[in-house]
Amino acid sequence: MFSLLMLWGLRKALGFRSDGSPQLRYFSGRDFGVDTTPFSFFYKKHVLRGERFFLPEAKSFKGVVIFFHGLGAGYTAYSQEIAFFAKLGYLVYAYDNLGCMTSEGRGIRSLCEPLLIQKEFFRFLDSEEMAQGLDRYAAGHSWGGYGALASAKEGYGIKAVISIAGFVSPLEMYCDQEPKLNKFRFFLKNSLRIGYGKIAARDVTEVMKASRARFLYIQGDADGMVKPEHGIKKIQAAFPNDPRVQCVLLPRVGHNPYWTKGGQEYIVDLVRNNHILSRDFDNQVEIDYDRLNADDPAVMKIIADFLENIDKPSAGE
Repeated sequence: MFSLLMLWGLRKALGFRSDGSPQLRYFSGRDFGVDTTPFSFFYKKHVLRGERFFLPEAKSFKGVVIFFHGLGAGYTAYSQEIAFFAKLGYLVYAYDNLGCMTSEGRGIRSLCEPLLIQKEFFRFLDSEEMAQGLDRYAAGHSWGGYGALASAKEGYGIKAVISIAGFVSPLEMYCDQEPKLNKFRFFLKNSLRIGYGKIAARDVTEVMKASRARFLYIQGDADGMVKPEHGIKKIQAAFPNDPRVQCVLLPRVGHNPYWTKGGQEYIVDLVRNNHILSRDFDNQVEIDYDRLNADDPAVMKIIADFLENIDKPSAGE
C-alpha cells in the first residue's frame, strides 16, 4: 500500500507540463535545411505529436533514427541535432512526450513514463510505410538519453543507441534530486516496478546487457544535471571490456556536450542573469541563436563515425 501511495506521490510531484521557455524560440527542421512531415499516435487516450525529418531530395534512407528529447521542452529544442541525423541520410522520427509542448496531457507524470509511451510509438512505427525494412537506431539527450538506452529492449529492433548525458537509473535520479527519498528506497523501487515494470526499478544497464545493439555514450565530466556517477561511470563499471559499448567522457563540459563550450557558457550566462528560465526575465535581451545553436563539430563527428562504423567489427569481437 505504501508503494502505491509513493507512486501516486511521484506522479503528483511531476504533474506539471514541460513546455519549454517562453523566452526562447524553438526552431523547425526546415530552419536547418531538412523537410518535415507531422505524425501523431495515441497514448492512454492522449494524442502525442511529432515529426519525421528527412532530406528534401532523399529517395532512400540509411535507416531510421528515433530521437528522444530531454526534460524541460520537447523535440524542437533539438531540431538542429535531429537535422544532423537527417543530413547524414537517415529518416528521423521525433515526438513530444506526454505533457510536453505539442502533445496532450496535464503533466509528464514520471521519469519512467517514456517506457510506456515507447510501446505505443513502436507500434505506430511498425505501421509506417516510410520506415518499413529500415534498420532502427535510437538517440537522445538527458531524459531522452535514458529513453534511448531503454529502447534497446527486445522487440523494438534497435540496432544501435546514442545516449548523450542520459541517466541509467530513475531511482538514483529521484533520490539525487530529493535526498529525503533515500530513506524510502525500498518502497520507491517497488513503486517504480509496480507502475512501470522491472526496467524502471533497475539500472538500464540490464537492458543493455540483454541487447545485441551497439552503444555510444557521451557525457561531460562537469555535468551537474545527470552526474557522471549516474551516467558514464555506471556504464563503464557495467561494461569494462565490452567492444559493443563506447564511452566518451569530455573534460570541462556540462550537461549539453554536443554544444560548443562557448554555447554552453552562453546558456549558463543567460540563466544566471535571469534572461531565460525566470519569471522576472529581461525580455529586452536579444538572444544570439547562432551562438546558442552552435554544435561542437568534434562531438558530432564522433556520432557520425559511430554510425558509419556500426557494421564493422569492433576490436575484441
